[in-house]
Amino acid sequence: MLGQIRTVHADNLGVYGARKVHAELRRNGIAVARCTVERLMKADALRGITRLKTRKTTRSEGAETPQPA
Repeated sequence: MLGQIRTVHADNLGVYGARKVHAELRRNGIAVARCTVERLMKADALRGITRLKTRKTTRSEGAETPQPA
């Protein structure tokens, strides 16, 4: 099982986390629980890429326009 998880993770350039690895295994016909995939990935130090937080680009002080009545 761990070998299949490593293969899916490596085939996707190490980007996939437990959720996507689990989905890929299910598509390949391997019935496994997501918590099992999470546990095995954690034990083998496999991690997906986390997305960056979006920056707030609007400055709202004084820029508000009044609502029409």
